Amino acid sequence: MPSPSDSIRRAEAAVQALSPSFRSWLGEEVQALVEACRAAEAEDFSVQSRQGIYLSAHTLKGQAGTLGQPQIAKLAGSLCKLLSHWVPNEAHIELAAEHVAAIDGVYRRHDPDIADRVAYALVDEMTRRTDTLLDGLVAAE
Repeated sequence: MPSPSDSIRRAEAAVQALSPSFRSWLGEEVQALVEACRAAEAEDFSVQSRQGIYLSAHTLKGQAGTLGQPQIAKLAGSLCKLLSHWVPNEAHIELAAEHVAAIDGVYRRHDPDIADRVAYALVDEMTRRTDTLLDGLVAAE
């Protein structure tokens, strides 16, 4: 019977072997989000077009962290939060588009050190701006 450490090593090797597939899947999901945002922009962020963005962002929120991209997961979570409290105005539209651009940018960075620094700064900035915008709505109610 294999030892627990042997089982862990085999599992880690299996995950490493699947890593290129994970990157490909992540790229497809990020591209789907970018396309959903473009469609939403063309439709003035209609309810239906926002649902497309939300579904893509929600998928990324749930899976990107598992695939080694916690910054994308956090940015997608912030985007989901924004979309869940949507008010049709320029500030929400602009911030949603910036979230999508940030997610795409984090995915496309190739230097891990730069990607981590930029990604964490983007996460902090996007979540702060989303919370500030949404806090203003709650205070106005």
